[in-house]
Amino acid sequence: MRKIDKSPLVPVTLLHAPVPTSPAAVRESIYKADDVRQQLENDQHYKCAYCECYLPLQYHDVEHYRPKSHYYWLGHEWKNLLYSCERCNRLYKKTRFPLAADSIQANAPADDITQEHPLLINPSEIDPALHIRFDKHEAKGVTPEGKMTIEVFHLNDRNECPELIDNRKQLYELYKIEIDKCRVFEQILQDPNSTQAIINVAQEGIRLCKESISNMTALNKPFSGMLISQFQVS
Repeated sequence: MRKIDKSPLVPVTLLHAPVPTSPAAVRESIYKADDVRQQLENDQHYKCAYCECYLPLQYHDVEHYRPKSHYYWLGHEWKNLLYSCERCNRLYKKTRFPLAADSIQANAPADDITQEHPLLINPSEIDPALHIRFDKHEAKGVTPEGKMTIEVFHLNDRNECPELIDNRKQLYELYKIEIDKCRVFEQILQDPNSTQAIINVAQEGIRLCKESISNMTALNKPFSGMLISQFQVS
């Protein structure tokens, strides 16, 4: 997962949308309207909010962070909407929304939702790096929120979709190769016996490695959230 810089500008369709008075009043034609979906796509760089897999252009799902079946009054609320893959949304999360034991759940529009303590990370509001670290390609929860998020979204075990884990592992291996190469070149620069020709080669090597690392960790790259906190390159 990676922090999402969600646009503060509410799509026009939602600005004029009624506040649902029941689960049945939540309208798919509103929360999945073209301008809503397109803004989510742009904000999330066509990636799932939870597993960071790339979503194809024809994908149309919009996920409610707080499930619309219970929090119906938030069914058309911009802050409650995320772009999520079908597995994370329909297969894993469904209507699950676990809360900490000390939470007071909101059950109606008049209830104070700030009294809730969700155990699922909303990456448009919270930096997942505060709750989830990576040991190589494996996600590790360092807080109750991180652990629950990993469990609910099966971030480490996707038997029905092993290629996602395989792709994440492969990306990590390629990333580490670039990091290791960069460190070797830096050692050459620190060697007082290095000639100017060798120094020039090492400097160019570092430049190319950093260019490759920058590409892998870009916001629009799948699984880049796994990479950004693992290594530091000087």
